[in-house]
Amino acid sequence: MPFKIIKLIILTTALLLVFQLYVLQQVGMLKTQMEGSLTNVTTQVNINKKEFNANLIEAEINNFRVKNNLNKLTRYEPLCELAKLRVNEIKTDWSHKGFELRNDEIYTNYCNKGALICTKAGENLAKGDFIDEKDVVLGWENSPDHKENMLTEYNVQCVEVSGTFYVSLFALTEDTNYLKKQQEQLLSTPVTYSYEKVVFWENQKELNIKYMNNWENGIENPHYDQNNVKKLLDIFQDKIDISYKLWDGFTNSKISNQESLDLENKYWELANKSAKISKELNEKYTK
Repeated sequence: MPFKIIKLIILTTALLLVFQLYVLQQVGMLKTQMEGSLTNVTTQVNINKKEFNANLIEAEINNFRVKNNLNKLTRYEPLCELAKLRVNEIKTDWSHKGFELRNDEIYTNYCNKGALICTKAGENLAKGDFIDEKDVVLGWENSPDHKENMLTEYNVQCVEVSGTFYVSLFALTEDTNYLKKQQEQLLSTPVTYSYEKVVFWENQKELNIKYMNNWENGIENPHYDQNNVKKLLDIFQDKIDISYKLWDGFTNSKISNQESLDLENKYWELANKSAKISKELNEKYTK
């Protein structure tokens, strides 16, 4: 009887041991499956650390702009020189400081090229693991400041990638040759009729005639410096002549934009002189 009991105890113990081993094995398998699941998730987030394609990121930025009825940006190699520097700089200084401190240097050293000049520029940064190139741009879309950069009036861009660091630069370029040609055409074109300007210069003409009539009476006044009075009258006459040319020119479209601009500058130069002389004459008269 005792032998049967001992045999039963040994058999029971063996069964319990087998059962415990089975349980431990199942727990180990569960743990392995969980790690595998996590590994699979990580694989979806660029576990191979394969560097993303900068051109594809640029394409995604353009897709985003097109959806918002904006022009596509072209890759601009001069801007890429700065982007290559910045993508390495942000590895040790995660900020826009390297971009902001360069200030005018961005335009003179990295953006202007030949007849092309840059009038404004912007920068987007990103770091970390992303699913793909589209996911990088999606991150910027979800950030108001970065989104604004992507939707600003630019015409060129450059994206550079280094590992899990991303730099996207934007700029607006202008062709100085084209602008110069436009300006030449504008300045050679007669001024079109402008009712407001016609009225303004006609009023200036009448106003200066009144000033001139008032100061002509001062010629005989011994309290005034006669040389300065004569200078003042000459200036008023010049202002009347200019006012008439601008009034008549605008009305009849006889003068070009450049001639108009030159006359206006001359007029305000004379206006400053007449105001100064009038003030001196009146100050001396009151003493």
